[in-house]
Amino acid sequence: MNVYIIEGGIGKHVFFTSMIKKLAEKSARGKIIVMSSYPDIFENNPLVLRSLSRNTPYVYEDLILNKDNQIYFADPYFDSGVIQNKTHVIESWSTKLNIEYNKEDTPKIYPMPNLQNDARKFKKENGKFIIVQFQCGQSPLGQDFKEPYKYQGFERSIPFDVAQKIIDGIKENYPDLTIVNFTLPNEYSSLKNCIRLDAPYLFYHALLEEAETFIGINSSLMHFAGALNKTGIVLWGGTSPKVWGYDFHINLSGSCSQNNLYCSRPFLRDLGDFNSSGEKWQCPNPTCMNIEPEEILSNLKTLIN
Repeated sequence: MNVYIIEGGIGKHVFFTSMIKKLAEKSARGKIIVMSSYPDIFENNPLVLRSLSRNTPYVYEDLILNKDNQIYFADPYFDSGVIQNKTHVIESWSTKLNIEYNKEDTPKIYPMPNLQNDARKFKKENGKFIIVQFQCGQSPLGQDFKEPYKYQGFERSIPFDVAQKIIDGIKENYPDLTIVNFTLPNEYSSLKNCIRLDAPYLFYHALLEEAETFIGINSSLMHFAGALNKTGIVLWGGTSPKVWGYDFHINLSGSCSQNNLYCSRPFLRDLGDFNSSGEKWQCPNPTCMNIEPEEILSNLKTLIN
């Protein structure tokens, strides 16, 4: 049996789902085992025999010790094509795992029926709605939500005031449309004219299927939409849609990506105190995500019925 280990965030796990079919074809039993940080993403996949947390205590004895299982770990984020903004993550990962890359092999999550039912109930009670995500950079699991999140995903997050203008514009143009703000309690939870739900992160995958569309950034909501082939608007600044995105989205870029600069944190540099002076890394162009709300709202007209 082939066992695949995955580290990193939700988006990375969603990317991996696009390769499962071909990886399973290489496995003697036609299925694979996945050990990951977000095992529920693979929970209902018929080609995944077992989906385990990387913290499962019995994993060594159960899967490795005196077993014939083949263990695979390959990290595409440290591939030169990804770091240099030349190669899509899925293509890089496919190469590392020795499978053929096909751009048509998009991610797929098999939803939990209870979450789908809850999403349908939400739509029935709230009518038409749109989901937005404007801030990212931390895991939804095991966080301390008492203090506001300081780092805000830097090169990927929309400034708070711009996010509020976008929401206000949606509400002005579509007064009957409910706006769901996909955010953690210590992120942009104080945005007005929208609602925030206390729900499991995978609920948003099910909810997105019922939504009119979405506006997001390079973060988990975009990847859930990628797994649903759901068209929406994705806002880019210091990262490139060529590497991290999906062609069927409306990808709008800020100043850095328009000029092919991509001001994201140097890839091998710590986010925090990397020079022992207490200084934190800061984006050299803090306006790179300042995409005009008018441009976003103009594109939204093509997606709202």
